[in-house]
Amino acid sequence: PEATGPGRVAALVRANVSAQLQNLATHPCVARALAEGTLTLHGWVFDIATGAVHPVDAAAIAA
Repeated sequence: PEATGPGRVAALVRANVSAQLQNLATHPCVARALAEGTLTLHGWVFDIATGAVHPVDAAAIAA
């Protein structure tokens, strides 16, 4: 809530990636593969200005 401008946008982008990973993990075939340990989900945020790729913490994914 304290972030403003570009910092707030970056936080929202990371939150969106995390939310999408959590949503994907609820799909039946994905949830099954996650439970079996045959699938790992990864999320990244690409910074167009710098070309940097930042991982989104996999611990945030609801298995």
